[in-house]
Amino acid sequence: MISLELAQKLKAAGLKWLPQKGDYFTFEPEIVPKSPGKSMTITITSGTHCLNNMCKVGRYTRFNPPNSIWLPDLEQLQTEIATRGGQVRLEPITGREPVKYQCTLRYENQEKDHFTGLEPEEAVGQALLWLLQQECN
Repeated sequence: MISLELAQKLKAAGLKWLPQKGDYFTFEPEIVPKSPGKSMTITITSGTHCLNNMCKVGRYTRFNPPNSIWLPDLEQLQTEIATRGGQVRLEPITGREPVKYQCTLRYENQEKDHFTGLEPEEAVGQALLWLLQQECN
């Protein structure tokens, strides 16, 4: 899963979210709902549950408050890149601890390969952030 910091940058760069069943999201840190008791589970709306301030959409709802932050998974990140005309190749960088991942982005007949992360999602998320920033320029 991508970091909250990267998710905030993606949102600020214009990444749009249409909630779907199974999507993970959270809230801006200063307004995170407090979970009651030891279960750490609260219900936001019917079918939407939170655990440790990370939430997953249950059945499809129109739930999408402006203070929510989408935490896309690897497949969703790759899909967002593909819809913008990009392709990614993800490879582990071996020989180091901890293992890092490198994402090579092919976009407009050029390759960009400076996107790295401790998790595959972080590397691909960095590539998507770059693409979103190009759209703004």
